[in-house]
Amino acid sequence: MALKDYRRFSSLGWRFHRSNHVVRIFLDSTASYFLQIAILSFFTLSCQVSAQPDQPYGDASRDSNTGLTNHRPPHQNDAQNHARLVHLDKNTDYDQESTWTFSNPGISYMDFSPKLRKGQDQHFRLSFRTQRANGLLLHQHVVGVDGTGTSSVLFRYQLFMELRQGSLRVGIIVNQYQDFLTTGKALNNDAWHSVHLVVDVDPGQLQVTLDGKITKETIKAYTWGNAAELLVWNDLTPVVTLGDTRLKSIPVRFEPFVGCLRNVQYTESEGYLHPKFNVTEGVTPGCLDRCLGDRSCGPGRCINLYTPGVLCDCHGTNFEGPRCDLEGERAQ
Repeated sequence: MALKDYRRFSSLGWRFHRSNHVVRIFLDSTASYFLQIAILSFFTLSCQVSAQPDQPYGDASRDSNTGLTNHRPPHQNDAQNHARLVHLDKNTDYDQESTWTFSNPGISYMDFSPKLRKGQDQHFRLSFRTQRANGLLLHQHVVGVDGTGTSSVLFRYQLFMELRQGSLRVGIIVNQYQDFLTTGKALNNDAWHSVHLVVDVDPGQLQVTLDGKITKETIKAYTWGNAAELLVWNDLTPVVTLGDTRLKSIPVRFEPFVGCLRNVQYTESEGYLHPKFNVTEGVTPGCLDRCLGDRSCGPGRCINLYTPGVLCDCHGTNFEGPRCDLEGERAQ
């Protein structure tokens, strides 16, 4: 083969022939293989980019719970999804069987009857979240002991946990002795808070662990009085209520709780147990967020109140009104 023919066939050459608007490329050297791979990769990447969907109109965010994308236009008064309820907490440790929403003040109520032994320490655990500064979390009383009579040796008894002005207030009342303990602040921030309440009989001490912080208070009914002899649980019938109490004649009055409770536990001889409830009225399984899927606040921020209906925060927008659907000038 002539030298000029060898150079013609071994060199890398591009030959363009136009036929029916098609470009044909001829590559004669061994390097053509790698060049073809590069061209194929380029076209593949281009197709993938072009296949991506366009961003939706308006504000979009991905819901970490459902994995879906929530879209909210700049201003839209759409109340079609107002009644949609979506679970706030998807943690598998706290399923619907151990989480409840208390949304009807004066109606939402649960109770159970723990079986206690004489001289037994009492332990109660629960977690809560709410927007309200006041509300009864847990209350224990003894059947037949309501503070109205004096014929019995034990004529008054209460053990309770409540939110009062955003703080956790715990109290125990045995006859004429009353002891209270207050801890925490701004607990109505719509975040989960955990509580562990202990009535330690031997030293006569009330201990509360709130979000890992321990607070203690001496119980005068044990140290000064004879509570250890009065509270013979084998002969008494204690009842624990959540969210509210149906008692009329009690020395301390409480506001109903509105929000979510979960992971309620107490101690018996077998250890920590989840209670079997006697009554569950006006409560919904799971912790429900009425704002997810709700667009009735337009460009404003929806606030979950846990009761039917939501609150709209119009701060930072040019709109006013209960649903942030009135322009600023029109609202004046």
